[in-house]
Amino acid sequence: MNKQIDVIKLAREQFPDAIMIDGFDEAIIGFSIRLPKNTNFVYSVSKIINKLINRDGMTYFEAEDFYTFNIKGASFRPQIEPIYIDDRIHFSNN
Repeated sequence: MNKQIDVIKLAREQFPDAIMIDGFDEAIIGFSIRLPKNTNFVYSVSKIINKLINRDGMTYFEAEDFYTFNIKGASFRPQIEPIYIDDRIHFSNN
């Protein structure tokens, strides 16, 4: 029998002080363990923004502003705040 490990549940149980963003579990792409007991959930910025667009009906720019000021800009204790990986496609004029 093949049992799948629920990594998020395991991390919540083992690291209860780690900050999570309510309603964005599907945007978690991992977690970083820094001893002693400093664990950070790692979130995909593109998945957060897509969730805001699809769930809340925001435009891309509204979702980006909401993420910047209300999620990333939220003040936590630095040692336990989430880590955000900006995996959005960026274009340049070069």
